[in-house]
Amino acid sequence: FYSSSGFFYCNFYIIVIAGLICAFNLPIEQYPKLVPTQVVMSANYPGASAETISTNVASILENSINGVEDMIYIQTSTTSSGTMNLSIFLTMRQIRIWRLLM
Repeated sequence: FYSSSGFFYCNFYIIVIAGLICAFNLPIEQYPKLVPTQVVMSANYPGASAETISTNVASILENSINGVEDMIYIQTSTTSSGTMNLSIFLTMRQIRIWRLLM
């Protein structure tokens, strides 16, 4: 395609440098919206009420998980059938590192 390899490499480096300059000047608002990472835990305690699961299972897990690095919030739900669902929402570390580079 190119008759001279020097011309090819010159164009290649110009395009790469221009791309890097544009990537680092891209405003944060133009990044895609990303959903935070979610970790879901479920527990079954047959025959227990929602209050029993809340005090004996959910609160213990919440206290143990509270303070985890990059955690946004915890959401817990219990049912009267003896089921507990605990969702932990975490930030995405890669985005934070990318913002530090800017």
